[in-house]
Amino acid sequence: MLRTPEQPAETKPEGDAPDLNIRSARKLENELSAERELRVRAQRTAGLLWRLQSLTAAFTAASTTAQIADAVVDTGLAAIDAHSGALALLNDDGTELTIIRAAGYRTDVENDWKTFKVSDALPLSEAVRKRELVLLDIDERNSRYPALAGAPTGNIAFACVPLVVKDRVLGGLTYSFAEPRLFTDDERSFLLALGQLTAQALERARLYEAEHEALARAEAGAERLRVLAEASDVLASSLEYDQTLQSVARSSVPRLADWCVVDLVEENGSVATLAVEHKDPEKVAWAAMLREKYGPDPEGPNIAVLRVIRSGRPELYEDVTDQALTESARDEEHLTVLRELGMTSVMILPMRARNRVIGAITFVSTTESGRHYSSEDMNLAHEIAQRAAMAVENARLFQEHAHISRTLQRSLLPPHLPEIPGVDVAARYHAAGQGYEVGGDFYDLFKTARGDWAIVLGDVCGKGADAAATTALARHTLRAAAMQTRKPNRVLRLLNEAMLRAEQPFCTIAYARFQAAGHGARLTIACGGHPLPFLVKEDGTVTTFGRPGTLLGAFAEPPLHEESIELHPGDAVVLYTDGVTEARNGSSVLGESGLRAALVRSTRGTADEMADAIQQAALDFQDGDARDDIAIVVVKMRPA
Repeated sequence: MLRTPEQPAETKPEGDAPDLNIRSARKLENELSAERELRVRAQRTAGLLWRLQSLTAAFTAASTTAQIADAVVDTGLAAIDAHSGALALLNDDGTELTIIRAAGYRTDVENDWKTFKVSDALPLSEAVRKRELVLLDIDERNSRYPALAGAPTGNIAFACVPLVVKDRVLGGLTYSFAEPRLFTDDERSFLLALGQLTAQALERARLYEAEHEALARAEAGAERLRVLAEASDVLASSLEYDQTLQSVARSSVPRLADWCVVDLVEENGSVATLAVEHKDPEKVAWAAMLREKYGPDPEGPNIAVLRVIRSGRPELYEDVTDQALTESARDEEHLTVLRELGMTSVMILPMRARNRVIGAITFVSTTESGRHYSSEDMNLAHEIAQRAAMAVENARLFQEHAHISRTLQRSLLPPHLPEIPGVDVAARYHAAGQGYEVGGDFYDLFKTARGDWAIVLGDVCGKGADAAATTALARHTLRAAAMQTRKPNRVLRLLNEAMLRAEQPFCTIAYARFQAAGHGARLTIACGGHPLPFLVKEDGTVTTFGRPGTLLGAFAEPPLHEESIELHPGDAVVLYTDGVTEARNGSSVLGESGLRAALVRSTRGTADEMADAIQQAALDFQDGDARDDIAIVVVKMRPA
């Protein structure tokens, strides 16, 4: 309301002014105090948020449980100004807590409380059990948890935080403080947020580790398959089992073992070390010397290799202890050497074939790799040992079969060639492949009852026992028939009849009667389906002679013809099987032209030199790998 100058303004009594001033000062002071408190709280909250942010950054950089534990304990101590702290995780069945990371405690305290039960009357157990914060001072701790009342500590406040993610408890955090702590609402919120962040980080780490563990298992499984596949390839690559097992030992180092040793049982029952392998050649030589000096003692029951061979049971030493070394050592020097090996884990597997143990294979891990063998490694080693045992057994059977075949083959050929006056004679036999099967080619040279000489070269259909039986029948029948008749075609007819009666496989035969006459000779030949022989004249002329005939053992009356030639000094007759002319290289064959070329090159040579030239030409044409047996007989008149 407007007032005129005559109307003075209303004034309050003078007695009320001081009270008004006091109230105004108090109000201002309260407002300033509240503002300061809000500012301090805001700063404290900002500090806590910053610390949470730093922990979040630490968790983001961590990917494993161990890294998370380091971050929450080390960074967490600084974040909450704690004197000591620890992270404990629940075991799989949720009954026990195990501290995986601690800081600020004495060593004896850490050891004493490394593992404890969730049901125990302990602050952290209660926090995990109830899934809530447990905040205490020293008096509360001692009164509520008698087990800790006598435990010495320099801390007077404690905070235990449960780690919960997706309604699942993972473990708990505990922090101890050397100064009194009231735990404001902000700090409570901070601790709960820290627990959630830690639980989430641990869950993420668990998933990360599970994924990497699965990948590691898959890679380990794939590597085991690769090792097994490589061992299988090596075992299938050769029938020389000693070399094969050395290759298996070599392929196992260092992928499966630092050392690999193979021991085999000999025919006399002794145990011999067949292979010792290490990636360092010097150590291989050293180990060989060690095995020679301290080899398995048949009287030593504590020798693991012999024990495995005797029992047929594998042995696994996941951790090699000094006690085990002491029990295995022969003497102090031996014990020193064993310790120097640095063995950390050992697998010894029996090599079993046909229900008997034929040896053992040992895989040794040392401090160089630090690996410790598991049941999965044993499964792989068992497969290798079994396949190695079968390879050894098959190789032994094959070698025995090859020995029998070679022995039988020798019995079907003359042990030596007789001497014919004035004549050089040479013969060659080369089995196809490695000569593991009895071949069908054969030759013979013998003196008949009438003083002539019979020259035989034959080729029986097939290989093996049937071919051997037919070859034996042919050789004996030809010798018997030569006693009855001088005519080569008649001899072949008698053989044909014998083969038909015996129902043996067919064969081709070249049979010649050789008669010395003065400085020369007369040769009469009949061919039953066999390649015609070559006549090499002293002047180098090379021709075939004789008349083709029908193979024997297939027809009752095969056409068989004779033809005679006169041989003069320097002349040679060459009989051969089709393994020579049919020597193959791709789609090309050596043929008669290749044989002629070899004969021309060796015309001036002896019978031996001519036979060598023919055989070498056939082998060279097929790169030394004969596809068919080769038999050659050369009869050469000596120069006048």
